[in-house]
Amino acid sequence: MALSQARTRTTLEYVLTLPQVLNEKNWLKKLLTANGLSSSHLVFDNGGREDFSQSQRVEFRVRTNAEAKIANIIEAAKE
Repeated sequence: MALSQARTRTTLEYVLTLPQVLNEKNWLKKLLTANGLSSSHLVFDNGGREDFSQSQRVEFRVRTNAEAKIANIIEAAKE
């Protein structure tokens, strides 16, 4: 698990240094999360054995307040 977390942190740090995202770095640091999947969502080969290289992956998500906005829209529609 510690290795997966270290891989996740290193990957996120790398992404934040890419020239393509430098203009959005502050926004990304505030809203982007990274989650290592190798421990909790293993990938298996055709023989049913864990494929270690395929299991080593990182999922990125952007945190939003969409649920709160939807709730506000629903409340406003009730009025």
